[in-house]
Amino acid sequence: MKARIRQGRFADLPSLVRVYNHYVAHSDAVFDESPVTVADRDGWFRTFTESGPYQLLVADDAGDVLGCATSRPYRDHPAFRDTVETGIYLHPAATG
Repeated sequence: MKARIRQGRFADLPSLVRVYNHYVAHSDAVFDESPVTVADRDGWFRTFTESGPYQLLVADDAGDVLGCATSRPYRDHPAFRDTVETGIYLHPAATG
């Protein structure tokens, strides 16, 4: 496996939803209790930019999405405007 890291693309969203839903179903790592859909995650996807503090980076291997890393606002309060929260979700086959 040779992973490549790149900016996330809208075309990645179905694969990213499958990875995320694995954690919805099999862990307590996320706070969603029901699987999400691509339509549910559309707004989430659109919050990211190619530069700046809020980005979506995808790991892929020959076009297969292995997972992603995100940076997002930590809180809406002005005191946290420079604080970024990160998240990492990997396909179960890409962990270990």
